[in-house]
Amino acid sequence: MWRCTAPSDYINKFAGKFSQSPEKSLEVFNVAMAKGVWIGEIEGIRKDGTFNYLYLQANLVRNSQGIPVCLMYSFMDITEKKELQEQMHIKDIALSSSINGMAINGY
Repeated sequence: MWRCTAPSDYINKFAGKFSQSPEKSLEVFNVAMAKGVWIGEIEGIRKDGTFNYLYLQANLVRNSQGIPVCLMYSFMDITEKKELQEQMHIKDIALSSSINGMAINGY
């Protein structure tokens, strides 16, 4: 997902390092700290600089006294899903705006 070659590339790293938007990373952090959880989609950036789409769940972890100790992030790469959705959207627009009959043949 991140195209990292060693655990040190991602362990103990600020999660914002993996986001295309520092503002969105800050929003995720602030909401998770305030509400205990943030769930949604974000745009990520891999170690090699390429972009990806992620489903993210950020959870605030507390110790036995209820004191926050860390945020735990769980990511799922949904890049392929988002690209397929975009292709389907483009085809839907082409079909709905076509005056003439149309056939689409994909392999």
